[in-house]
This record gives sequence, C-alpha cells and structure tokens, in this order.
Amino acid sequence: MDGGFRLPWLYTAALGLLTAAGKLGDALGPVLVSDAPLLLLVLNANDLHLGLTTPNTHWLPWYIIGTLRRLAEDPVFFLIGWHYSDPRCHALSREFKALCEEDLDSSLGGSSSGFSRATGPSLAESRLSSPFGKQGQPSGRSKS
Repeated sequence: MDGGFRLPWLYTAALGLLTAAGKLGDALGPVLVSDAPLLLLVLNANDLHLGLTTPNTHWLPWYIIGTLRRLAEDPVFFLIGWHYSDPRCHALSREFKALCEEDLDSSLGGSSSGFSRATGPSLAESRLSSPFGKQGQPSGRSKS
C-alpha cells in the first residue's frame, strides 16, 4: 500500500449511500412520518424520527429497523479504521515521536501508551483549575 490516503471505492460507496439516504429521510420526513414511518426509519433513524414514528408503528419492526439503521454506519467506519490503522500510526509516529515509539505492529501497544502519556498533562491542568479545593470543597468557601 502506498503512503497516501486513498479510500477504497466500497467504503466510499457505502458512506455515500448512507449519507444520501439520511439526507433524503430528512427532506421527506414530514411526509413519511405519517404515511410510511418504517420507510422513514430505513432512510434516517435519528432521535427525532424515532420519536415521531413511535405512535404510528408496532414496537417490534420499529425496534429492529431503528436499531439496524442506527448501527449501519459503525461497521463501515470500523473497517476504514482497521484498514488504515498501521499506515496512519506510522505517519503519526513521524510527526509525533511519543505516540507510537515502540511496538507498532501490535494491535494497541505503541499508540495506547503514547496517548495515555499525552493525556497526563491535561488531567493535571484540569485538576489545578478545578473549582473545588483539595478535599472536594468548593474553593472560596471555608469549612465550618
């Protein structure tokens, strides 16, 4: 695989189809909510459409279609991440040496330790700027 980022056509087609279906569902939502609520859920099962189609559908198809449509994007994004994890980690290691120092070939080894080291300073800063004092009392208030 070359060093550039090229999204395979299958991933692009799947994301394009899911995005187009979602936009079509948004556009036709007011019409489909009462006439064809399950079709609306197939197109776009966002929180609004799930709530609006509840009174017009039986619970079982509503639950199955809503769940499957809500989870439809997840495998595509997982496959993109899995496909590009090693090349992207190598590219990041060239820019940020601490992220992927050692053990790049293991599944999570190098990047997880680097990311945990990178979050340390931000956690320390958030503790210092917390509105609460050392013992969980709001700063500025005295313990009486």
